Amino acid sequence: RLKNYPEPNLLIEKYGADALRYYLLTSPVMKAENLRFSEKGVEEVLKKFILTLWNVYSFLVMNADEIPLTPFPKGGSDVEITPISLVKGGIKNAPPLKKGAGGIFKVSSNLLDKWILSEFNILVEEVNKQMEDYDLVRASRPLREFVDKLSNWYVRRSRKRFSAVVETRQCLVSTNDKNFAFQTLHYILTEYSKLLAPFMPFIAEEIYQNLTDKESVHLEDFPVANQKMIDEKVSGEMNFVRGVVSLGLAIRAKNSLKVRQPLSKLKVYKVIKLKVVDDELIELIKDELNVKGVEFVDDLQKGSTALRDNGANKWITEEDNKIKVALNIEITEELKLEGQAREIVRHIQVMRKEAKYNRDDVVLVKYNFSDDGEEINKVFNKWGDYIKKECLGEEIMFSEELNKDEFDLVKELKVGDWELGIGIRK
Repeated sequence: RLKNYPEPNLLIEKYGADALRYYLLTSPVMKAENLRFSEKGVEEVLKKFILTLWNVYSFLVMNADEIPLTPFPKGGSDVEITPISLVKGGIKNAPPLKKGAGGIFKVSSNLLDKWILSEFNILVEEVNKQMEDYDLVRASRPLREFVDKLSNWYVRRSRKRFSAVVETRQCLVSTNDKNFAFQTLHYILTEYSKLLAPFMPFIAEEIYQNLTDKESVHLEDFPVANQKMIDEKVSGEMNFVRGVVSLGLAIRAKNSLKVRQPLSKLKVYKVIKLKVVDDELIELIKDELNVKGVEFVDDLQKGSTALRDNGANKWITEEDNKIKVALNIEITEELKLEGQAREIVRHIQVMRKEAKYNRDDVVLVKYNFSDDGEEINKVFNKWGDYIKKECLGEEIMFSEELNKDEFDLVKELKVGDWELGIGIRK
């Protein structure tokens, strides 16, 4: 009566019907309670849920270059699917993808694949349970939480597995593992589209039709959890790792330590009972937090924010209800040099993107520095091979002068306290 709400048609035009629909589905109005309607809430659904999901879908379509999803040998937890061959497509209007022969999808032995498949089937189980109880709020909310796991952990941690040029980098990925990555992500997105269809019918239809040869996601059966794919141990341990990483990143943020700066060690207090911590999980923690070592201990000093080591506060602690960690924040000369090398790599990667190079373009890199360059030279002397591999550099060399006419791009950079000139060309 007072018109104290945004015009629905304008909201739909601005944010889409799916965003408005999901916002209302997760609101108190579904339980006949009052709702203070917020346009910001609809905008948040679009930015933090819908666009995140769309970016994952776009990542799959744009990185899949005729990767055949052929059947793998039987064994383990097998699921009947229809494999396809993926083709590159645009973000807004991805083309329909090619048909393929039916076959058996063998669950990958990769820990990340096993985890996301387990989490998805746990999600399916939960959504079905809440739908049967007619509780649409509780059925809707886990859908968003899963997309965060899919994007910010599975896809981000698996990016090198999808890369076509990964063989030139330090981390080698086998063809089978690469296929597993594409196959797993395709399976997740197609099945998730079915699960999402009653809640967000338009984006679910768009993704499903472009990833399959089927007429409509709304003509498919609603998913049922595959119990063979649910691994409570893998899910529990991976979620524990994510908690450890979150606390470690909080320590870094509070102490203004960039993740590119390596640190020596993280100690983890085993609040939950873990018989054996898998080496693959430890490597995940080390890589995410950029630490050289991870140690699991039975106790950390209680009630203190720092553990003293030889009279200096080197260990900073952080905890939640389930996990407690301590991070050694001392930066030695060796760690400092490695951090500066990573900073140089980041700058060169940004330059490659600005110069519009392809991901597999090999480049020549030249550098120079002002004033006394003894310190910055140490970085190239010790970490030159690493920088070359990470940047796909054919050669990296010092030059007295960087003539812009000789390069595709020249930039002045600051690394630590040093000014550095970088020139690149194909």
